[in-house]
Amino acid sequence: MEVVDLLFFAKKPIMDRNKISSKIVNNEMLMRAAMTKGHMPSDNDKFQPLRVENEILRCLYFGEDSPFCKRYYTK
Repeated sequence: MEVVDLLFFAKKPIMDRNKISSKIVNNEMLMRAAMTKGHMPSDNDKFQPLRVENEILRCLYFGEDSPFCKRYYTK
């Protein structure tokens, strides 16, 4: 029987802090660009998934107890 290296199975973070902040900024730029073209934001528009993603990413980046982690769409 072969010995398996347990460090191989250790979970690695999916995104580091730089990637999280870049993704937040990119999502915000997409939404702001649409607003400058006349898009009116609402909860059921095509940008809703980006708002939810940004909410989750902000909480990951700043921490759950941060004032920047405001949960409007996820609980």
